[in-house]
Amino acid sequence: MNDDFSKYGFIDTLRDEAKSVKDCFTTFSFQSIFIYFGIIGFILKFQDDVPFITAASGLASFLMAIISRIGTYKYGTANRNYGFELHKFTSAKRYLHPMSWEEGLRNWRIIQASIFKSLFYESGINKNYLRPKYKKRYKIINKRIKEVQKKKKYIKEGIDRINNKEYIWFNVKSNIIGKTTYYAGSYLRTMINVNLFLSFVACAPSILLYAKSISNETLIQNHPNIREISYWMLIGTLILLMILLIWYRIIYRRLKHLEEGFLSIYSCGVIWNLIEICHNLAIVKTEGCITNYICYISKLSDKISKNPLNVLDWINRLEKHVRKKTG
Repeated sequence: MNDDFSKYGFIDTLRDEAKSVKDCFTTFSFQSIFIYFGIIGFILKFQDDVPFITAASGLASFLMAIISRIGTYKYGTANRNYGFELHKFTSAKRYLHPMSWEEGLRNWRIIQASIFKSLFYESGINKNYLRPKYKKRYKIINKRIKEVQKKKKYIKEGIDRINNKEYIWFNVKSNIIGKTTYYAGSYLRTMINVNLFLSFVACAPSILLYAKSISNETLIQNHPNIREISYWMLIGTLILLMILLIWYRIIYRRLKHLEEGFLSIYSCGVIWNLIEICHNLAIVKTEGCITNYICYISKLSDKISKNPLNVLDWINRLEKHVRKKTG
C-alpha cells in the first residue's frame, strides 16, 4: 500500500466519508418516516371536511420513493470509497507513479462511467439492466460458473475459466465455492422494503375516500360532487401505483448492483485496480501533459468499453504493458 495513504490517515478519511453518507441516509429515512405519518394522519383527520387534501397522499408516496433512491446513491459513494481501500490493501503491486485520490476520482468518472454505460441501460424503464448484446453471454457464462462450482476441483477449473474468459468479474457470487454463501448485509434492503411498503400504504386514503363517497350519506350531502372527485383521485392513485412500480424496479436493480454486482465493494476494487494501471500507462505515454493525459485515459476507456465483460483480461494486458514501459 502507498505509504502516503497510511501515513496521513487518508484511508481513515475515506472511511469517515463512507460512514457519514450512510448515516446521512439513516437520518433522512427516519425523518421522512415521521413526515410521512404526519401527512397521512393529517389526511385521515380532515379528509371528510376537505376531501381535496387526500391528494397529498401522493406526496407521501413519492417522498418514500425519493428517499430510497437517495439511499442507493449514498451507498454507491460508500462502496466506491471502500473499494479504493480494498484495492490499496489487497494489491501488493507498487507502481512507478502512485495515483492520488483526486487523480483517481477524475479517472473514475471517465472509466467507470464508460464501462457502466457500455454494459447497462442508463435511462428508461430498463435503467440499470444489462444491454441485450451482453445479456445472452452473461447467462451462458453464469450457467457454466454454476456447473463448475459444483465440482470438487473448483480452484483449478476456476483459474481455467478465468483464462478462458468465462468469468463475470462484477458478479461477486461467481467466486463462491460449493455450499458456501455470500451475504452483503441487509440494512439498505430492509429500509427500501419499508419505504416501498409505506409508499403503497399511502395510496389507501384515496381508496378510503372513494368507499366513503358511495356509502357515507353525510359526506355526500356536504360535498355533492364527492363521488366524481374521489373517482378521479382513485384513477390518479392507480397511475401513481404504476409509476411507483417502475421506479422501484429501477431502485431494486441498482440495489442488486450495490450488494453483489457492478457497484459492490469488490467490483469497485477491481475498477480502482484498472484505473491505477491506466493512470500509470497514461503518465508514461503522455509524459505528464495534462491535456494529452485526459485524451489518453479517454482512449483507453473507449477500448475497454468495447469489451467490458473482460475487464480482468484488460487489467492483465495493460499491466504487462506498464511493466514493459517502466522497466
